[in-house]
Amino acid sequence: MHTPDISTLWYRAPEILLGSSNYTEAIDAWATGCILAEMVLGKPMFQANSELGMITNIFHLFGTPKQADYP
Repeated sequence: MHTPDISTLWYRAPEILLGSSNYTEAIDAWATGCILAEMVLGKPMFQANSELGMITNIFHLFGTPKQADYP
């Protein structure tokens, strides 16, 4: 279980943005990947002012998951 403000918005994993209440290693892996990408790019990989904006940015880059991809 976690609080809604589990991490800074720019590093929040898609599953958290979509409402999952399960905290797994994948959440930490996503945040770590975002930080590494920021170090390489010199700017945050995803930037938005809202959760909807973040998930839109993520889906724009990686595509929208299919039902079978997100149990």
